[in-house]
Amino acid sequence: MKPIISLIFFTTLLFSSEISIDKARYNPGDDVVFNLSLDSMDEVSNVEVRYYHCWHCIDSLVITADSREISWYWSPPMNDFKGYLVLVKHNEEQIEIAVDVSSDWTRFPRYGFLSKFPAMFQSQIDLQIENLNRHHINGLQFYDWHWKHHRPLAGNPTNPDATWPDIANRTIYRATVENYIKAAHNKNMVAMAYNLLYGAYENATSDGVSETWRMYHDKAHQQPVMHDLPDSWASDIYVMDHTNSIWQNYIATQMRQVFQTFDFDGWHVDQLGSDGSPKYTYNGDAIWEASGFKGFLNKMDELLEIPMVMNAVDQFGTNYISETPVKFLYTEVWSESTFSGLAKVINNNRFYSAKKQSVLAAYVNKNFNGSDMNPAAVLLADAVIFANGGAHLELGEHLLCSEYFPYDALKTSGELKNKLIKYYDFATAYENLLRDSLESFLFTAIGENGYELSKSSQKNTIWVSAKRKKNIDLVHFINHYGIMHLDWRDSDGTQKMPNQHHDIPVLYRADSTVNNVYLCSPDFKSISMKPIAFSQNGYQLSFTLDSLIIWDMVVIEYDNKSTDVDTDPEKAAEFLLFQNYPNPFNCSTKIKFYMPARQTITFQVFDNCGKLISEATTEAEYGYNEFRYDSRSLCNGIYFYRISNSMTSITKKMILLK
Repeated sequence: MKPIISLIFFTTLLFSSEISIDKARYNPGDDVVFNLSLDSMDEVSNVEVRYYHCWHCIDSLVITADSREISWYWSPPMNDFKGYLVLVKHNEEQIEIAVDVSSDWTRFPRYGFLSKFPAMFQSQIDLQIENLNRHHINGLQFYDWHWKHHRPLAGNPTNPDATWPDIANRTIYRATVENYIKAAHNKNMVAMAYNLLYGAYENATSDGVSETWRMYHDKAHQQPVMHDLPDSWASDIYVMDHTNSIWQNYIATQMRQVFQTFDFDGWHVDQLGSDGSPKYTYNGDAIWEASGFKGFLNKMDELLEIPMVMNAVDQFGTNYISETPVKFLYTEVWSESTFSGLAKVINNNRFYSAKKQSVLAAYVNKNFNGSDMNPAAVLLADAVIFANGGAHLELGEHLLCSEYFPYDALKTSGELKNKLIKYYDFATAYENLLRDSLESFLFTAIGENGYELSKSSQKNTIWVSAKRKKNIDLVHFINHYGIMHLDWRDSDGTQKMPNQHHDIPVLYRADSTVNNVYLCSPDFKSISMKPIAFSQNGYQLSFTLDSLIIWDMVVIEYDNKSTDVDTDPEKAAEFLLFQNYPNPFNCSTKIKFYMPARQTITFQVFDNCGKLISEATTEAEYGYNEFRYDSRSLCNGIYFYRISNSMTSITKKMILLK
């Protein structure tokens, strides 16, 4: 193994000036307002501004600065769902910020939270929202803002209460909730009202909730399903049967009153996960919890007609939730405790729904008894989540470290705060490369000079993953050299920063002629893309990573394919074929493909020698299609599957391993 060249170090921003924008997300046609505070100003000088989409400079501006405070605006291209990086240079110094132009926040959700609603000055509220805005958080979960789970609104829509106790007996102020919603909307953030889909207090009968609507552990309705809470809290939570139509109508009525009173944009639906035991109705009928989520969400969509997101606790019910109108797939991660597990959750969500994005609630440093969040644990978890196309619910009034969101015993250092801004700028600026219409494929990457590149998360290796987007490959390198362990949660706070390495030679299999190779990282002084030298000999592409701290992203641009990195699959002139999943597979596998219009297609499977194994012709619908291929009659080996129409065909490889 190659010796360590230097220990890791991070630099802060290139200079101590600060830059901000007026919104977390912009609609097409909106102007972006920039505010720059220069660290120093001795004389009149020029400020150079450049606007980038991926590696393309699309606009520039020179501003004459005669004071330390500078404001200007920019009109981005009218294209929807685009991320941009803005570089500002003053003398020899440089600062950067990202811009997201998206008419729908759920295309690239960056989800944050609010969990404390005491009496607050407007200046305090604005400060919290401005911090989230600087991280481009475009949606907020209002956690435990409500009164009772079964009766979230205190008072009624015509006369709501000014204050009320939440379940932890904290006093919640209506004015704070309302002012937070208004402040979020001013930044074009969406406000989501949190509530369980089936929670009720012990004394809920006084509010018209029948015990016959409850969920039970036994057929004789002697053991109600409940969630124990501290004695000092208002009540334990009793779990209602969410498949019961009477309960569905009841809770829909209660939530309708919420939306009549507050300017919330949607409902963040929560559950308690699965304890693995059977559940029954009051009459002793079996309750199928997971499949019941689908019916409940569809009913709420019909009755309330509001946007929804639902928490799949430890992936419980994800397959059913994904088939409902939820805006993206939200997973509270528990059993998947490794870095590979985080990637697995995101990939599983992508399998359940290729169109819906993933947001993970992953509580780094949970149960850690220290005083501060561990920067190594936080940044490694973010690198894995972002590189695999997901988002991390972690930013609110504090950095999240517990499933009880108000818990804030662990503080965030100024150094970590600065690094998180760079990570969120990176994730926003390159959202089209990290999260937009990506395809999995088989790739080969080999390290030289003693560096070990691995396709799985292993200590003392560099973890490599890749996705494809039309004419480019996105290759991610996550550094595991020198880390303490592979547990993203880091419950004892012992995780270490990886050892920084320089000049890492990489051999990569390129499918065709390469036009350019670019390198960028949220760990560098500048997160902008820079072209790097490469050589190509047939399929073998060689390039060098100048430096690897935590996460490097390499963009490989081919010259024999379409060069429009902005094209959405829905606008594609031809159909798209995705990699089968799982792969390798045992007996059966799912194959997804996208059709720009309803048309007749032929599906074929060939063995490794090109012999036709099976063939079927069918009418494919517009949009995403999926079918399952059963291979029980075949032997282990490499096979090829092909989808074709009258004009073209696409072939991919799959591996059968029984």
